[in-house]
Amino acid sequence: KDAALILHLGGGDLGTFGGWGLLGQNFNGFQYLLSGGYSNWDGEPTAGAGPDGEEIYHAGFDTEFFPQDPTKLNLSGKYTALQAPLPYQGGVDEKHQGFDLRGGFDSKLSNFTGLSLQLRDQAAQLTDWNQGLGQVTANEFQGKAHLFFDEVDPFIKTIAVDAGVQWGDASGLPSPGVAHYRQEWIEPSLRLKITEAGSLMLKLHAQEGAGGLSLPLRFYPSADLLWNILESAQLELSYTNSRDVESFYQTYMETDHLSDSTGFSLPEEQVNEVGLKWTQKISDQSIFSIFGSEGQVKNYHQWTDLLSFGVPDYIQGESTIGLVELYKAGANFQFDFDRNLALSAKYQCQKGVNQSDGRDFTSLPAHQVWVGLLETENQWDAQLAFNWVSERQAFETLPGTLSSYGEMVFSGDYHLDRGLSLWGSAENPLGVTYQSQPGYDEPRFYVQAGLELIF
Repeated sequence: KDAALILHLGGGDLGTFGGWGLLGQNFNGFQYLLSGGYSNWDGEPTAGAGPDGEEIYHAGFDTEFFPQDPTKLNLSGKYTALQAPLPYQGGVDEKHQGFDLRGGFDSKLSNFTGLSLQLRDQAAQLTDWNQGLGQVTANEFQGKAHLFFDEVDPFIKTIAVDAGVQWGDASGLPSPGVAHYRQEWIEPSLRLKITEAGSLMLKLHAQEGAGGLSLPLRFYPSADLLWNILESAQLELSYTNSRDVESFYQTYMETDHLSDSTGFSLPEEQVNEVGLKWTQKISDQSIFSIFGSEGQVKNYHQWTDLLSFGVPDYIQGESTIGLVELYKAGANFQFDFDRNLALSAKYQCQKGVNQSDGRDFTSLPAHQVWVGLLETENQWDAQLAFNWVSERQAFETLPGTLSSYGEMVFSGDYHLDRGLSLWGSAENPLGVTYQSQPGYDEPRFYVQAGLELIF
């Protein structure tokens, strides 16, 4: 079977409808995937002049040459367009559109050696609100190379080198937004087999750059220790340092009610984060783990509403806090009732301490719970999931909170034969009203159905 067709259609409350499709085929030495989708949501009522809502188009392709050969070439692209009315600004339209192009190759030089090169170009155009409509265009390019040597000797399991370059240019930014930067890095790494029970991964990331962002030459060491204990437990220790520049395209292309007022984001640095995870096999049917971490973040990024004379515009801009201490802890649990039915659960708590000023953290829930039940049979499978998020602060400098909420999702597949399957899902079927952004309710329910055909 060398071809596949997938079609999904759905709808929900208040003019919510859409569809998504994929067509793919495999030839001798070449394969391709074509995809496209459309969604519309008329929006929930707001305290502004009318409902919000959004309309999204996307189309893309993915190709691979010589998929069975030691050297593979790939080329892919995606176009996305989003349009959303802004009810608090008189119903004017916010628009996002952009292209994401990728290409590269992976080559297996020998049984234990490989080389890959990936190139990516992202172009985005944003018509947004910041005391009036404005238009921003941005282009970002990234190149990455990865070289590795496996099974060097019984002690050295892997030696690898990663290197890359990235730069961005933008126009139409409000002053004093950062309109240009460049960044280069190299990262050697080493994975060691300490004993039969333990392994150690060591990395050293060297990075520098120039332009409007401050990117002096710095070195960022990281380490991960994995140790198996008595065949029923595993201990993981991690130590992490890093510095990253967020992609303008990834930040602004697929989310509405956002305004760019800063240009390219200041580099966010993870400093001396220490993590611990303990995993315990309780029985043949159950596994339990606990984890925790603590570290500092320089230039911590978050979203908060722009203000006009102290009143929210209900348009979010990116804000940066100079130094934050971030704590996380949680637990995972999995129980297999039998080979067909499994229960999974996760809990996480987190706390941020602002060490720079008195601003609050926005959209940082103190507690999150996820529970899922999955059943898999010969002809069908079904999953029921529940996600609960605690109360969050709505604004940086103003009083107000976003209420806690619990959301349910149901999805399932039914396989009529080896080449034809029916699929369906229901998101938020209980119609829970909640907000992820201040001033905007999320859709109350959404139902999808579709088919998957392989021929």
